[in-house]
Amino acid sequence: YYILLTSLTLTPQSEVVSCLERKIKQVSTECKSVLTKKEEEASDSFKLDRALFNACRNDRDVLCKDSPDSAGEVYSCLGRFKFDKRLSFKCRKEVVRRQLMTLEDFKVDYDLMKSCGEDLVTQQCVAPRT
Repeated sequence: YYILLTSLTLTPQSEVVSCLERKIKQVSTECKSVLTKKEEEASDSFKLDRALFNACRNDRDVLCKDSPDSAGEVYSCLGRFKFDKRLSFKCRKEVVRRQLMTLEDFKVDYDLMKSCGEDLVTQQCVAPRT
């Protein structure tokens, strides 16, 4: 671990996480688990998803200025502009990354969890955690 750590270049965490999430199908199960947990935590606040926040801060201020600061609201708004030329390339890349993570684990989808969390269990769409 230490040898690997010392052989890597200094890179912001948000860039590393974003890269790994874009390649979510290829990463190890352990890595996927950690990435998913980070995304679940970030679903509560736009500022906690550092890659999305850094890439989309200006886009959010222009295109989604009326959206509340919760990550789900901002992400949903930015997603509506995914094919709009006004959305920056960097932001579009992070919106797509976030969509890929949502495909891997529904808990990353803030709107789904907020609106349907209890129904997912009561309707037996997912098993409760034991």
